[in-house]
Amino acid sequence: MAFRFVHTADIHLDSPLRSLALRNLELAELVGDASRQAFVSIVDLCLEERVDALVHVRPFLAGPVSRAAGEIVAGAMGSEV
Repeated sequence: MAFRFVHTADIHLDSPLRSLALRNLELAELVGDASRQAFVSIVDLCLEERVDALVHVRPFLAGPVSRAAGEIVAGAMGSEV
């Protein structure tokens, strides 16, 4: 029986972008949203392809988690914050 999985790494969901935010707040928000959207896309792919597991290595969360990031993770897991 085949075992299908998706492997990903270094998502850094909600990674602190303090130094970038000091220089360009709009760019910091864009980059922060991009990591969240990447995670949602990965979960959607796993669901569409009906894989057996999602394997993530290295930093997933890189600091304190914002409510927005918590809601994205909870939504992907089928629960609420």
